[in-house]
Amino acid sequence: MTMANRRGVNWPMEAAQWTPKKATARILGQLRDWRYTADENGVGEVVTMLVTEAVTGGEGRISVHMAPQDSEVLVAVLTHRPGRAPADHHTVRQVAAHRVVVECGAHTSAEGPTVWALMDLSPPKRIASQVAKALSGDCG
Repeated sequence: MTMANRRGVNWPMEAAQWTPKKATARILGQLRDWRYTADENGVGEVVTMLVTEAVTGGEGRISVHMAPQDSEVLVAVLTHRPGRAPADHHTVRQVAAHRVVVECGAHTSAEGPTVWALMDLSPPKRIASQVAKALSGDCG
């Protein structure tokens, strides 16, 4: 995977049952370190879906790649298992339907299937309006 004109980070991980939770924590922690204010529940749900798809029925390793730019973040999960079946279309449709997803997809290369999602990092509007109410003293 090659990136240009944006910062990024990646983590090799074991394809295990606990990996979705660990990958989600790493993504959200890195976004916080880079001072992004994201809908953490939404981003976390999508990362969990992507990583769960990559580790399903497998062993070996995966890698989780993240690259933010402006108010969006790209997360791609590579399986590193040549010959593995492509990503489940049902999972890709679920990811696509999520409120924080701008674009998503799946492809298979010689190294194995990859699933990815480009997500909006804007905080949820309902939270922003609640904060504005609280700041104005209108909490009732």
